[in-house]
Amino acid sequence: MTPRLTIPGLLGLLLATGGCGDPGGPDGNAGDGDADADADADVDGDADVDGDADVDGDADVDGDADADGDADGDADVGAPVVRIHVRSSTAPVEHLDAWSGQTPRGYASGYRRFSMLRDVSDPDPLVVFDHGDGFVEAAYGDGDDTVVGSAVARNLTAGHFTIGRVVMSHVRYTVDTAMHAQGSTVAGELDNVQVLSDGTALDGVTHDNGWYRYVFRAGGFEVPQEGMGAPLPTSVSAADIHIEVEDGETIFTFPIDVDVAPDVSTDIDMFFDMNFHECFRWEDQDGAGYADGVFDTEPAAYEPVRQFGSNSFAVQMEVGAER
Repeated sequence: MTPRLTIPGLLGLLLATGGCGDPGGPDGNAGDGDADADADADVDGDADVDGDADVDGDADVDGDADADGDADGDADVGAPVVRIHVRSSTAPVEHLDAWSGQTPRGYASGYRRFSMLRDVSDPDPLVVFDHGDGFVEAAYGDGDDTVVGSAVARNLTAGHFTIGRVVMSHVRYTVDTAMHAQGSTVAGELDNVQVLSDGTALDGVTHDNGWYRYVFRAGGFEVPQEGMGAPLPTSVSAADIHIEVEDGETIFTFPIDVDVAPDVSTDIDMFFDMNFHECFRWEDQDGAGYADGVFDTEPAAYEPVRQFGSNSFAVQMEVGAER
């Protein structure tokens, strides 16, 4: 048999640029993990966290670190905005490998910051949105469309940008499995979460990069395990997406071809389009009681996971109505 992965090894592979299922956040309040109910990174509904009309505590009005881009100051009310969407599909696609696959449930990830670079040596990237240590959680079910951040258009910097960088806070997902132990096989599911960047608060507890929790569920019982040290993969399924860890943050980098014109008179919507059909893919093994097309597991080992993440990735731009 091909060597199987330990629990942290599996979790390290199960990363994505986004996810399906749970539309709410880990704190049950609209998916951004920041103790509010309007998903705009504040607790009083006015787009800031300290009452001074900005989200980074420095009374700025430049729209490049705004959690929701809807009003950095009075002069920006009603101005055209740029919205960043994560849009997903699970429409069937052809898989050219010989592996088995399933489409994860509850598959989602948190978006902390998005910036654009003119080139690889750009010393001053354009920050489109920045949620600080918070996040907006995007779900990857079929047809899901989540605005993960935005900015007032006229507060952005003009230029041509070729590289996008997204800081991810965490990833969560659920997959079906057949657990083999002590001569018995139990059909159940694995419900997993992994933190990708330091300072991420989930369920009221702050965790650093590498923390993980997985829960095996079957027949009304649960077997949880959590710890630190879950590794990261070097890439995900979409070949143009690259992963690096910098100062405790996991960064996904990908090519873009975007011209920014701050003097637009319409809203602009930028879509990250991804497909997640059977994107959790593994190599079937010849173990006792194992079956092809079933993700077979044991208490401390799994069939080798060969691919996870979006099958494809594309950036689309759409022009909205006149302001």
